[in-house]
Amino acid sequence: MTDEEQKQLPLDGLEEMPLMPRCEETGQNADLHLVVYKPDGKEFPMARILTTQARHLYRHSTTLSIPIWILTLESLRRLEERQKIPLQSEASETVRRWLRYHKEAAWKGVMDADRARQGELGLDDDGSLNLEGHTEELAL
Repeated sequence: MTDEEQKQLPLDGLEEMPLMPRCEETGQNADLHLVVYKPDGKEFPMARILTTQARHLYRHSTTLSIPIWILTLESLRRLEERQKIPLQSEASETVRRWLRYHKEAAWKGVMDADRARQGELGLDDDGSLNLEGHTEELAL
């Protein structure tokens, strides 16, 4: 591989990923954080999705900055309950939609794999399990 080939990353399709969060300042989707900060002159904090460069602009008023890749639906819920992030902010809802999409896709994969395995296990006409040829897999 030449130096020129190494500089080119095969990221086709990354821009079109469904529900992929993006920086609210730059539109980029790399190194994103859920950032909570208190704007000057405002009483309540704001939550935004920002990249490293954009986070720099709010560094003096930031109260929380979490990489979105470590967030879960449960951690978002707990952060809102503890009032660490504003309730139902647009930023947290964007992350929540993205997490739900990936969770649903993962469960669909599990269900599809499960259906494929179950297709191998037959039931006899009387409703009993037909375990012929599967006894070595069922050793207890």
